[in-house]
Amino acid sequence: MGTKDRLIIAAALCIGPTGSGVAMAQALGTLNLTCSGQADKTEYTLAEQVRSQGGDVRLYLSGDGGTADIPRFIGGAKEGRLVVKLFSVTDEVITGKIDYRPIGNAKMRIDRMAGTVAITGPKGNFSGQCHTFDPAQAAPKF
Repeated sequence: MGTKDRLIIAAALCIGPTGSGVAMAQALGTLNLTCSGQADKTEYTLAEQVRSQGGDVRLYLSGDGGTADIPRFIGGAKEGRLVVKLFSVTDEVITGKIDYRPIGNAKMRIDRMAGTVAITGPKGNFSGQCHTFDPAQAAPKF
């Protein structure tokens, strides 16, 4: 698929039922979140079993993307952050994907009204409660 084909598809996705252009995503300023919750990971051995572990996800979002620190338990990187691509930003919901190189992508949904996040990925799922933070002002707890 060439660049021209991709542009035509992108333009078609922006056309609403009335034929007028509709913005795909609202502009997002900088949004930094710490989300505490539960990670579930399915392991396939002789019998399928689900292991759970508490943990935190940190999201650093700006514009149409950002980065994420994901618990290694469900596919997070050993070092560094994973790339986040935002698909939709509204006053109520932010959706996107997290690139779990090389094993695939995880879907991310942030409910801005409830303050929750749900991440479903190839190695496990995470759900948690989020709050904003300022990385420049963050200090160690101990």
